[in-house]
Amino acid sequence: MWHADAMKALAGSNRMPLLQMGQLELCLRRADEFLQEAEPNFARYYAVLKTELRLLLLRIVLVGCCVNCSKLEIQSTMFALSRAGKRTGIQRADAEELLSLAVAHFTSLFALHVALASVLDLRAGIKKARRLQEEKEEKQTATMVAEIRWLFRFVYGCVAICVVTQCHCVAKLIAAFVCEDSVWDFPMHCVDLHSTAPKL
Repeated sequence: MWHADAMKALAGSNRMPLLQMGQLELCLRRADEFLQEAEPNFARYYAVLKTELRLLLLRIVLVGCCVNCSKLEIQSTMFALSRAGKRTGIQRADAEELLSLAVAHFTSLFALHVALASVLDLRAGIKKARRLQEEKEEKQTATMVAEIRWLFRFVYGCVAICVVTQCHCVAKLIAAFVCEDSVWDFPMHCVDLHSTAPKL
């Protein structure tokens, strides 16, 4: 029989969402056992949560930013370029590309939703341990708590980058129907492809 940690690693590397469901809850329950001892082991508790937070950060950076966001940027740009010069409405090819973009946006938003839900669960676990520490006047894990706070800041920063990127892709998608040449550039102006084309 597979060990739970081995199955977790397998599910993460092979994108198996059904196997990944409930893994964080299982991790938090396992960590709670360190707080339920006669002498709560806060160091072990924080170590478990810190490991989960680092894995979550890696997943957001590698999957959320490097895969989902870059894919959305490329798809949005290619869709805009494919419509360049067209004066007609939505054609069949455009509808297929729009469907693909809609699915890509949905999967990216769902991944962000799962990541934020995991962050909130981890924050709740940290707050619970901090309250228990204050009751017992335990201060030996201050360094580890500071490291966890920095990890939370990095997670929030990466999530913000993903959200901004997704909004940018939506703006480019709208501009594909508004701009004359269907291409929109930052900061907020349509691109005239005819004026930027090299003269022969």
